[in-house]
Amino acid sequence: MRIRRLALLAIVVFLGFFSRRWPIGLFVWDKSLGDIAYAAAAYLLLLLLLPRRSPAVLALFAMLFCLAIECFKFTGLPQQWAASPISRVVFGTTFSWHNLACYAIAIAAILAIERSPTASR
Repeated sequence: MRIRRLALLAIVVFLGFFSRRWPIGLFVWDKSLGDIAYAAAAYLLLLLLLPRRSPAVLALFAMLFCLAIECFKFTGLPQQWAASPISRVVFGTTFSWHNLACYAIAIAAILAIERSPTASR
């Protein structure tokens, strides 16, 4: 199970990076997929670090983490750090309701997958 989650995390991170690095002119690919991958990666990382916690609790923590990062943008610091590629990946630069919607969709979807009967196999 742990190996499968690590592999899924690697795939999610790769897709998120790939979609931002090589845009194709499709909003869902160029923008939304990266935000979805960000939230899914947060959830999967928590799942790997805290495997005995309830998936619902981990989903809540992942959403709160993503919300905190999104609200941190109001400080203006991420905008000041925009020259750093790592800062842009971790924090982004400006607040977006779209990002929050993508985070919620991603976490809900991955939680549903985690709770599915086939996930425990």
